[in-house]
Amino acid sequence: MSDLVIPNGWKKVKFDDVAKQVKDIVDIEKTGLERYVAGEHMETDSFRIRQWGLIGDGYLGPAFHMRFKKGHILYGSRRTYLRKVAIADFDGICANTTFVIEPKIGIAEGVLPFIMQSERFVAHSIKNSKGSTNPYINWKDIGKYEFPLPPLAEQERIVEILWAVENSIWKTNCAMEASKRYNNRIMDHLFHKGINHKSYKDSPLGKVPNSWIIGKFTDYIDFQEGPGIMATDFKETGVPLLRLVNVNEEYTVLTGCNYLSHEKVDIKWNQFRLKEHDVLITCSASTGLVSEVTKDCEGAIAYTGIMRLRPKKGLNRGYMKLFVSSELFFKQINLMKTGSVIQHYGPYHLKRMYIPIPPEPEQERIIEVMLQINYYIRLHVQNITNLKNMKNQLLNDLLSGKRILRGET
Repeated sequence: MSDLVIPNGWKKVKFDDVAKQVKDIVDIEKTGLERYVAGEHMETDSFRIRQWGLIGDGYLGPAFHMRFKKGHILYGSRRTYLRKVAIADFDGICANTTFVIEPKIGIAEGVLPFIMQSERFVAHSIKNSKGSTNPYINWKDIGKYEFPLPPLAEQERIVEILWAVENSIWKTNCAMEASKRYNNRIMDHLFHKGINHKSYKDSPLGKVPNSWIIGKFTDYIDFQEGPGIMATDFKETGVPLLRLVNVNEEYTVLTGCNYLSHEKVDIKWNQFRLKEHDVLITCSASTGLVSEVTKDCEGAIAYTGIMRLRPKKGLNRGYMKLFVSSELFFKQINLMKTGSVIQHYGPYHLKRMYIPIPPEPEQERIIEVMLQINYYIRLHVQNITNLKNMKNQLLNDLLSGKRILRGET
């Protein structure tokens, strides 16, 4: 490759010089194995497999006939831009579209997965993928990837450094998940018991404080689902059309949105324009996202599958945001949402929901409690982001030879 620089003492190798594709084809019914790993079980930029399926629990297609063993590397050969590289910590089955890989002699243990996460490797896999709708790469094309390989002793030092950062990411992520679980427990308690109450009454949502009102969702929240709009109406500029990618964080963003013509919006969709501080929730496909409309997104249109919420008198906006993020909200939704493949809910379901309404001063105190907990979750998220950025910088510098470790203490 023309951009490849080989540091002194290093050597140029191809990927298939140091990596072997394992093709252990088996009859899934006769292996005695319990677990399988599909593409959706592998996470972007994470070596750890935290999800899997159970063999025999539902239909598995004929492509699931590749056995992997503990320690093998699993690589998603479809849509390689998703950067799915995992290290198996159990024996199992995967589809033939997931490559099972093991290192050859001459490469340090643990270095291969980091090579596969490097920017140059990902760029090579994307460039050499075939197909447009569901692009894939063949093993022979991965095997042609060329890169500089340091001496074995330096490989071992690089692996030690990178795994230290990787483990820090994992521990911080575990701490964040624990904080989220604690957040959910506290939120569930607050939406049922409130703060400093001693007497309770029965309600459609279970026992709640005597001073609370159990209201219909429609009595306290104005809501509207975004319109269905054909792709032929999309423009390069104009009125922003917010989709799932734009409501994936606490506040909306315009990055990656579509646009509609001002003239057509004025005629057909003007009533769907968003206001700053509107709250958006996703109600189709990726249900559960909650995002507040920013000043930049004021006047935009939310696409179908996204619900716009505005609090009515007696309901604090922050309290409303907490409620639509709560287990109590989703318990009601899960009893009603429809769809066997893509589950969804809409205005029909929200009209049948209840919301607990404490006095407004107590709503504010509940918000304060949850803001304190969410502060620590945000700290974890920021720490994870910083660690991932550091890992990527180190990974690309150390594996390219831009930074040499020999002689460093």
